[in-house]
Amino acid sequence: MLTVLPNKPFDITSVRLYDAPPDQVFNAWFDEERAGEWLFATPAGVMTKVEIDGRFGGRFTVVERRGEEDAEHFGIFTEIRWPSRIAFTFSTAKDEPGSPVTIDIVPYEHGGTKLTLTHTVAPQWADYSNQISSSWLRMLLALKSVLSEGVSGS
Repeated sequence: MLTVLPNKPFDITSVRLYDAPPDQVFNAWFDEERAGEWLFATPAGVMTKVEIDGRFGGRFTVVERRGEEDAEHFGIFTEIRWPSRIAFTFSTAKDEPGSPVTIDIVPYEHGGTKLTLTHTVAPQWADYSNQISSSWLRMLLALKSVLSEGVSGS
């Protein structure tokens, strides 16, 4: 269970193991076609827009149609260190500064990869901590399916 202190930002951390090498896991965050299959995707939603400018200072926009509404996700890449680290800001409103997310990718047993995602969340979102955690876990599990189909290395 996550412990949240009043009026303090808190971290939500998710760790997943993949049978793919680190470069493929890393590249999956920047492949627009593949990212549309897992990044901010939900089982009932329809992905309508995935734009990723995968460079330092580059932006991403991911929009999924959920029922009658669009769920929008925005970010700016603040660190890209191939194939071991990705950091970005994350927001659901284009003009908000966003909260920091870091992705650490390290080699793991037998050519696999260990991915650690850390999302630092503002205290006003504390009531949503379980939902935020579940969303990241769902996405990282969906990434596993995409990787098992093969991700092109670039």
